[in-house]
Amino acid sequence: MVAALRRDPRLDVDVLVSAILEFDGGIASFTASTRTETDQRVDVYGTTGRISVGIPFNIPPDRPTRIFLTAGGDPPVAPKTDVIEFATADPYTVEFERFAAAVLEGLPTPVPPEDAVANLRVIESIFVAADQGLAVPSK
Repeated sequence: MVAALRRDPRLDVDVLVSAILEFDGGIASFTASTRTETDQRVDVYGTTGRISVGIPFNIPPDRPTRIFLTAGGDPPVAPKTDVIEFATADPYTVEFERFAAAVLEGLPTPVPPEDAVANLRVIESIFVAADQGLAVPSK
């Protein structure tokens, strides 16, 4: 794993991070920031296509969420792209309702707790890698 991290010098919180992660099934890389342009986007590239989410976080409650799945067709000239659209909803309300249903009705949680633990392990490893000499000093 390789990681670089920039912290706010006054608040000592991470404001920019880039990492290259190696898993048994392949490599992933990403950059995330709370201090760059306000555009939000997630693009996931695979060997046979890509998934794009235009506003993955802080989704406005007055517009639908759209996911673009591109696979097949005639890339790069005319790739086949399907649009998956989710109805307009307040994402925090949906999250709360799903969690409440899991607790009150015994339904499964939308994301297994083991996924949260695995995500935290990755996040902690990124901080360790960055602190071992790959951190970008704050200006």
